Amino acid sequence: RELRLVNRSGMYQLVARRYRPPRRVVKIDARILSFPELIDRNTMIRTGPILVALLLTGALVGISATPATGGEPITNNKMGERQTLTLLVRTIASVDDDATRASLMAGMLRGLEGRREVAEPDGWAEIAADLAESDDAALRDTADRLSQIFGNREASERALATLVDSLAPIEARRSSLASLVTQQYDGLADHMESLLEEPELRVDVVRAYGAIANDAAPGLLLKRFASEEANVQKAIIETLATRKNYANDLVGAIDDQIVKREQVPSYVARSLRDLLGRRFTDVYGDVVELNQNTSETIAKYKRLITDAKVENADASRGRAVFEKTCGACHLMYG
Repeated sequence: RELRLVNRSGMYQLVARRYRPPRRVVKIDARILSFPELIDRNTMIRTGPILVALLLTGALVGISATPATGGEPITNNKMGERQTLTLLVRTIASVDDDATRASLMAGMLRGLEGRREVAEPDGWAEIAADLAESDDAALRDTADRLSQIFGNREASERALATLVDSLAPIEARRSSLASLVTQQYDGLADHMESLLEEPELRVDVVRAYGAIANDAAPGLLLKRFASEEANVQKAIIETLATRKNYANDLVGAIDDQIVKREQVPSYVARSLRDLLGRRFTDVYGDVVELNQNTSETIAKYKRLITDAKVENADASRGRAVFEKTCGACHLMYG
């Protein structure tokens, strides 16, 4: 991606180019990036969350551009991360409209996705306290997730309370789990085993063990393996392949035929071979290598998939093959 500023009659455009069209353009006042002390209501950003995320990302990595009319390049490289975030927080504080606030905060969240213990920007505590009283649940949730990124323990405790509340909406519980996993919240591990009993959260909790180390995880997950649905079994195999100590127990389960060889997707087998070497291949056997000649493989399957075979195909079995072989990297229907 490329981010650049172009002068347009005193305003600047933040241009985000991807590897393919469409190109997106955000018109903003250049002072937002360069001079935080000049920010006021005339410099409010009015755009969608995705574009605000691009703005934030560009601001954090440092944007340098030469105005089209000539002169010195504009750069924000001298601005630190906290200063940039404080600038955005001031913008949010100056906005009365909840929809605009929500867009700005969603952009911040996207730009900080996956981060933790980021220094809290000046003024955020006041905004968070104000938004905690909002009637808009989505706005409260976004503010809480940002507060977690800024290391606010009370926000993490609220997320944990939502996660363990069986009456809370399932999507809110999933969101809380994801944020707590990202933040490596130390109180989460105590609740994960009991959360495995909830079918709607089970896959998410299984995957959480990949990020939250727990020596008991392999035993807990493998004990449940035989009785679980195929999607949960797949999540268990993938999770146990993420850590060496987990992987050793997974190989033991394959050797004991708790996990069948054919249940291990080829991409997981390659990962386990690289992680454990002969410890894995002595039990599993030879690992199928990727075909480097992609065009030849495509041509082969085009020859095999005739109209007659498609007409008589079993769609449910095809979906099962897709989930096992392709689903880790690809989505059905795009």
